[in-house]
Amino acid sequence: MTTLELEHYVHRKLRFEIDLPVGLQTRTDLRGIALAAWDPQRTPATPFHTNLTVVAEQLPEPFELPAYADRSLATQADVLLRWHLFDREETDIGGIPAVRTLGHHSDGELAIVAEQWRLIHDGRGWVLTASCGALDYPGAGDIWRAVAETFRPRGSGA
Repeated sequence: MTTLELEHYVHRKLRFEIDLPVGLQTRTDLRGIALAAWDPQRTPATPFHTNLTVVAEQLPEPFELPAYADRSLATQADVLLRWHLFDREETDIGGIPAVRTLGHHSDGELAIVAEQWRLIHDGRGWVLTASCGALDYPGAGDIWRAVAETFRPRGSGA
């Protein structure tokens, strides 16, 4: 088994931290997305670039994590074509309670798998989304789960 080489990333404004695979391209200037990181290489299996996004939103009122996840998933179902949720479980990221989901959507010919982690920390909702072509998930899923485990929101002390 090969060892995954990661590099530490700290977001300039929000100060969250995450370890990303070496060689990913990143952007922080996309509307509504704190960080987008993607593999510049496409795999032979799909024309889709495997990617990870981090979304942060200041919550207008206190939310319990299950209600936040429900709201977030409902919004996502309204936006993504043919969205199907396969799995949902309570977990944690660095000791912070989280909800992990696994789902699938398609825009016709392209089938995308999205594994996500939702958490709340200091009044902010966080959604980490790892997306890849459905045929790439067997190889990419373990990598993105390892990356998600390194996520630390600002001030988490973890």
